[in-house]
Amino acid sequence: MAAAVRACVFDVGGVIAYDVWENMIGTCEGGGGGGCSVVQRFPGIDRAELFKWMNHEWHLFSSSGCRDDRTADAEELKYWTDFTTTFAKELPVDTRPNDLMNMSEPFLRFVDGVPALLDDLKDARPDILLGICSNNVSFFW
Repeated sequence: MAAAVRACVFDVGGVIAYDVWENMIGTCEGGGGGGCSVVQRFPGIDRAELFKWMNHEWHLFSSSGCRDDRTADAEELKYWTDFTTTFAKELPVDTRPNDLMNMSEPFLRFVDGVPALLDDLKDARPDILLGICSNNVSFFW
């Protein structure tokens, strides 16, 4: 029988992590360094079209859960495959979904002090399975 979540931490509006979507369209300042966002790497993509696509994708992926790293990787691969299909004309010919998955690593940035807080919670009560409820899609976790 799978363990039930007995404690939940809510990450809505940047409580645990900064909004991944801001890093997709912004500058990723403080994250992976300059030039890490989609807009910066692919300036031919119209920002309004990217935002519309991201909104559509968020609705597709926001309610799907990833139970392990393998599931998360498969979900993220679907996401970036859809991106490369949608924006094929604006991307370099050799753009591959796997390369974009690697690019997204710096998009998830924790708020200062949060990783230590989560570790402290796990250490204090190892018998409690901790769940995170977030408005970031699960594969970015």
